[in-house]
Amino acid sequence: MKCSALRMEDLPKDANHSCERATAVPKQMAAARIIDTARHNEKCVKTAGESFLQNSWVVEVLQHDLPCRLSYRDHRMARRRTPRPIRSPLIVHSPDVTRGLALRLGMPRLLGHRSERLIWSLFTFFNSFLTITILAGLAMIARAPFVFPSLGPTAFLFFFVPRSPAATPRHAMYGHAIGLICGYVSLLIFGLVHEPSAMNGAVDLRRVLAAALSLSLTGALMIAFKAVHPPAGATTLIVSLGIVTAVLHLIIIEAAVALLTLQAILINRHAGIDYPLWALREGSRSRD
Repeated sequence: MKCSALRMEDLPKDANHSCERATAVPKQMAAARIIDTARHNEKCVKTAGESFLQNSWVVEVLQHDLPCRLSYRDHRMARRRTPRPIRSPLIVHSPDVTRGLALRLGMPRLLGHRSERLIWSLFTFFNSFLTITILAGLAMIARAPFVFPSLGPTAFLFFFVPRSPAATPRHAMYGHAIGLICGYVSLLIFGLVHEPSAMNGAVDLRRVLAAALSLSLTGALMIAFKAVHPPAGATTLIVSLGIVTAVLHLIIIEAAVALLTLQAILINRHAGIDYPLWALREGSRSRD
């Protein structure tokens, strides 16, 4: 006896009805109904088995080692009916600063609005622009480095994740101070205080070791003093690479961090965020 392909028209009327409703039930239940029908089919009565593919299912009815399968067309239709998995939404931060300002300014309608993220983007844009403009103006007047690359990540932490421990005033002030000290100590150890900057192409073994030592010391000391502030890793490289080496300029850099920290305290607290004056402590919402 030769086993032919099991088609929809070969099945009994009630089986066809079950197959038409296959899209409304799980694929396992649909496969089970086809198997049950195949077991009672006079063409294939010996054994029945089923195998499920990754994105679809097929039913195999075996007799005398010859498979009876659904037709290729039925198999393609089953694959098309299989729903595609839905991707989970992204985990993102909530715009706490913008929501607090909306309440303080008497605009509660902005809360939960579809354009809330757009408003948050505009707030971040104008606040970052104002922050850097003030510090850049001071740098232009004093002809001193009140603006430096690692100040940008610090500002982003202050206004994007203000309740993060790394965004507290203590972590920012201590972190940048540790980075400045470690960078300058590395220059002293390898005798690079008065050497040209690495940006001018003067990179040798001493400069490589100084950069590596400054970054590793900064990371270790920030952890030891419980003052982890990631942007400080860039600050120490600014010094160890010879971009800023004068002691007076290092003090000005720390003063710029203090000014930015003061602005973060004013804006975040005005927005109604429980932003600490100094650091976060366990058992209390803020520590001053």
